[in-house]
Amino acid sequence: MNSAALHHASLLGLFFVASLTAVMVAGALEGGVWALLRLHENRVWLLVARKLTVVTALAGGSLLLTAAVLWTVMWACRAMQPPVAPPSREAAAGLVVDASGPGWEEVAPTVAAALLVLVVFAASSALAAAATRAVIPAAVLGAAPLTVTLPLVTTEVRTWTPHYWIARWMEFPDGGQWQLYWWSSAPSGGTAVAAGILVSLGVLATGAAWRVLRAERSLTPRT
Repeated sequence: MNSAALHHASLLGLFFVASLTAVMVAGALEGGVWALLRLHENRVWLLVARKLTVVTALAGGSLLLTAAVLWTVMWACRAMQPPVAPPSREAAAGLVVDASGPGWEEVAPTVAAALLVLVVFAASSALAAAATRAVIPAAVLGAAPLTVTLPLVTTEVRTWTPHYWIARWMEFPDGGQWQLYWWSSAPSGGTAVAAGILVSLGVLATGAAWRVLRAERSLTPRT
């Protein structure tokens, strides 16, 4: 679960959320379904909130499915290749041996942090979908900005990129950069500032998407 949450807060989650949002938001705009929705519910903010909620819920389901697949693969590998010798039940005096992974008290905050990142991904992808009104361009534009600017995390301007603050919020380990996760790494600490920046980015992207979707242009199907 912990590994699945970390992966969904990096490029895996970005690509999945961008594609999902493109289908749900841009697909409705491209096919003219959005105009029908507006006939029954003219509160655009409520429609946007519903779309983002569904995308986040499906992304959470993908996180759980990924965790189940990882657990199954690990269980199968251990079953097919058991350890040569059973672990010793005795440890040296004063030595504490802990071979287990993170407990639920550590996993739960990681999953909650990943959900915030997924919401930010969904908000930025919704803005791309609202601007393009086509599924394929929306999926590309939803994922491309954070993908093509990823090399900036190796430069001095890294603190001005959202990658850095996502990494700081998720506390990605330094050893995992470009190895475990194709994402930036950041020193531990400062998660409160990172959370504020991510929430601000999500609110700005959601507000911009709302402004675009409430325009009359969104009522005309793209041909």
